[in-house]
Amino acid sequence: MALATAACIAGNDPAKIARIPNTKGMPSQVIIQSVHRNQYDRMPSVAGGELIVVDPPDFEDSLTDDVAAVYYCASFESRAGSMRLSDVIEMAHARDVPVILDAAGQVSPPELMNEVVGTGADLVGFGAKYFGAPNSTGLLCGRGDLVHTASLHGFTGFENHGGKAFGRGYKLDRAEAVAVIEALREWRAGGYEAARNAAHERALAVVEGLADVPGITVNVDVDMCWVVIAFKPGNSNSSETVAKALLAGHPPIWSRVEGGNLALATNTLTDADVETSVTRLREILGA
Repeated sequence: MALATAACIAGNDPAKIARIPNTKGMPSQVIIQSVHRNQYDRMPSVAGGELIVVDPPDFEDSLTDDVAAVYYCASFESRAGSMRLSDVIEMAHARDVPVILDAAGQVSPPELMNEVVGTGADLVGFGAKYFGAPNSTGLLCGRGDLVHTASLHGFTGFENHGGKAFGRGYKLDRAEAVAVIEALREWRAGGYEAARNAAHERALAVVEGLADVPGITVNVDVDMCWVVIAFKPGNSNSSETVAKALLAGHPPIWSRVEGGNLALATNTLTDADVETSVTRLREILGA
């Protein structure tokens, strides 16, 4: 998202590339809908962008000559009050403003990636960890000219074009770059189905291992590959207390509190991890 923003602000002008994140005199505003605010939307400011928060009714009027890009979070399109991505793209493109689409986790099933790239957003970012690549990696897709421009702002641009790009700090190891390509190939050639099936089997194993524990109900969220534990009225435990106990033990187990329930992701667990998790949960729950 930072490199995408830099590409939209400074383009491929070497002098402007060298100035990032100093964007004085350049259009540098990045428009975001108020309902799309999230903990990652600081990334445009890393490249010198000024995040401008607008309510959806004011969106079109906010597209002034000072705007370099629009930031849109793909997973928030369904939020109440959010403008549709297609409408945002149409309005932005009418003013020649590119749209940056944060599609970090929009990789499942693999066909969804095609649909996201096909929306017409100018730059689309995917988190490569979601299809099995290293946690530090990602993909930037979209308009060829803007993707190339973003690369000029990255660490390869720094090394190959005079050592001025701010993105030198975003260096990836060659092995990580190769890993992204191989993970993507595997993901799109049956890896998604294999990973989903394995996660589902492990989730069922957790459910079975907790089936006789009183005071809780345990279900599988198939879409999220989560085991969801709900606590019945009168249970002295809660999702918060159990989550803290899991994290405080050895080995620490990370879980998630969702709507008063406890969620445990199984897509990154091994069979041994499942056994450990069930044992710890039974101990904490007094079973």
